[in-house]
Amino acid sequence: MIQYNFQRLFTIKGIIKPFAFLVKAGFSHNFATKVKNNRVNRLNLDLLERLCIALNCSPNDLMEFIPDNDKQLNPNHPLFSLQRTDNS
Repeated sequence: MIQYNFQRLFTIKGIIKPFAFLVKAGFSHNFATKVKNNRVNRLNLDLLERLCIALNCSPNDLMEFIPDNDKQLNPNHPLFSLQRTDNS
């Protein structure tokens, strides 16, 4: 499963107050709340681009891959590049 992991990126970037940071960057209160609480299921490309610009990151930095136990993927599959360890 691919999911967003915003909190990881906020921690790496030293952003202590994600809501305030996002609102100051021009995002709506509603969107900032969803991102802060990691309740974003999908992003349109415009918002994804704006978020990457604000956070100085790439879309890969916002996403994380967690393999499903019932699905077998080749260990060399490109999705594994999105898999995170505790220190990445």
